[in-house]
Amino acid sequence: MSNRNDRIISVLKDKHEYENQRRNYYDNSITLPVSLIAFIIAGCYFILTSKTGVAWVDMVMPFLIVPLIICTVVSMFFLFRVFYGYKRRYGSFPMSSEVLKDYENIKDYHKNYFPKTQNADEKIDEDLDDFVIKWYIDSNDVNTKSNDVRMDNFHCSKLWIGICYGLGILVFSLYCYTKIFYNPMSEKSNTPAQSSAQSQAPTNSPKPADAPPPKPTPTPVRMEKGEKGGGKLR
Repeated sequence: MSNRNDRIISVLKDKHEYENQRRNYYDNSITLPVSLIAFIIAGCYFILTSKTGVAWVDMVMPFLIVPLIICTVVSMFFLFRVFYGYKRRYGSFPMSSEVLKDYENIKDYHKNYFPKTQNADEKIDEDLDDFVIKWYIDSNDVNTKSNDVRMDNFHCSKLWIGICYGLGILVFSLYCYTKIFYNPMSEKSNTPAQSSAQSQAPTNSPKPADAPPPKPTPTPVRMEKGEKGGGKLR
């Protein structure tokens, strides 16, 4: 193996490992963006299902929620391209059996077409190094292009998620503002009126006990007419 091939293979190998690290980074970075999007969706649902009771805030909310939903959908689109669109577009070395087959082909080529010399093994190794260099170059080119595209989409998704967070913070601030500065004031304003109404309401004080009613009297006896117009008791 020549020193020149050693240096080239070393550089290409470092490049190959670097592109694999970039690939792993984008494969493993799905947790944070998905968590942020889930948090934004949950916040939108909570705010949409609970009215603030303030007319102008309820009127402004749709103009903030609709762009927030659109930004969330756009960020999910770019995330989909990062994690599914280009995830399998990567190059690597051939299978081990194919590498061995190429090595045997090189040996047969030198055996059949070149006379055996003292440096025949070195020539075979140099040809194999050329194959390795070719594999590194092709793999690195494919991996670099895929990682660059994934990088662009990942940064776009983070940009749109940032816009979503800005709109979400504004919506949440308006919601908290109404809950802090409007509802307590309305409760306080109603409290004196309720207390004054309660003070003005007639009190149901117990009435003094009345004198007992007169005792019941017995029913008078019934008189019957006699034969001569007189009356007698039965």
